Amino acid sequence: MAGVPAKASEVNLIWDPSPSAEATGYKVYSGSVSGTYSQNVDVGNWTNCVISGLEPGKTYYFSATAYSSTEESDYSNEVIYSVPGYAGSFTISASSRRGGSISPAGIATLSTGGSKTFTITPNSGYIVSAVQVDGANIGAVSTYTFTNVTANHTIRALFKKQRSQQTFF
Repeated sequence: MAGVPAKASEVNLIWDPSPSAEATGYKVYSGSVSGTYSQNVDVGNWTNCVISGLEPGKTYYFSATAYSSTEESDYSNEVIYSVPGYAGSFTISASSRRGGSISPAGIATLSTGGSKTFTITPNSGYIVSAVQVDGANIGAVSTYTFTNVTANHTIRALFKKQRSQQTFF
């Protein structure tokens, strides 16, 4: 699933069709907290939709499911969209998955041209598996700095369990 701004207060969500021949439609879920969706809309068998009426300065989290007459799939990957606030102000939405943290987490507001550094720290027994900036994987880095900010951004840290090493004699 991917999201692109349609207008400042809208986001156009697009996803691939379900590979299941039994899928008859899709639901798009939204909320103001990652992984917690308070609303949904049934979009029938369309694989895109525009969500409008979004509040300036607020961050929204979206996910989609496919459904049939008897069941509904797991959530798709999550799309994070930060609606632009007022002119000259931009947000960076930082989140992480289980296994570590990103600091600072949540929403950072910057003035045009501002910079912000984020630190990615795995918990004991975990390693950084990927860091995604605006949905693109930039590798397993421990820090990332946004410079000369002129748009809203997202950064997401992903972790995986560290494999234990065995010694053979």
